[in-house]
Amino acid sequence: MGNRASGNWARGSYAANSGPGGDANGTRDGNSPAGGFGRPGGGVMCVNYGITLPALSNQDGTSNTIMVNHVRAGPAANDMRGTWAFGLPGCSTTAAHAVGDCYTPNDSGCCSDDVRGCNDAPTDRMGCWNGDYGQGQARSEHNGKGMVMAAYADGSVRNIQNSVTQDVWYYMNSRNDGIPYTYDQ
Repeated sequence: MGNRASGNWARGSYAANSGPGGDANGTRDGNSPAGGFGRPGGGVMCVNYGITLPALSNQDGTSNTIMVNHVRAGPAANDMRGTWAFGLPGCSTTAAHAVGDCYTPNDSGCCSDDVRGCNDAPTDRMGCWNGDYGQGQARSEHNGKGMVMAAYADGSVRNIQNSVTQDVWYYMNSRNDGIPYTYDQ
C-alpha cells in the first residue's frame, strides 16, 4: 500500500497515458505542449480531459496511440509509483516521457521519474527524482524480456521493447503529433 496522503493507497500495474510532452499539468484540459521533438505531445487521458474515440480517429488514430502504459509499483510504501487512483505522473498516469531525462520504457537513468518521496534505483530500472511530481515512465518487471505492455486506443495490446527509439516512443504516446511511425517488435 502507498502511504502518502493519508495512506492505504492500492498499487496497480497500469497507468493512463497523459502524453509525452510537457508535464501532467501541461496537458490539462486537453492542451498539447510540444516536447523534445518540437511536435505536439497531447495524451489520451489528462487532467480534466479525455479524448473521444472519434476525435482521436481524426488525429493520429486509435491504432497509433497508446491509451494505457504498463508501470511498476514503487519499492517502498513512500514511493507512490504504480499507485492506483493517485492521479499523478508515475502513479496512475504516465506523463512527460520520451523527453528530458525520461527516455524510453524501463530506462535506467537517474531521475527518470519525478515522484515526490520516491526511491531512486536506476540499476533496477526505477530511477527517480523525489522532489515533486512531473514525469512518469512506462516500466515492467518482465526480467530478461526487455519490454513493457501497452494498450492502444483501438483495444489492441502490444509489447514495446526497451530498445524502441526515443522519437518513436514519443510518437506512440502522443495523440496528435501527425507523424506516422514504423515499429517492428
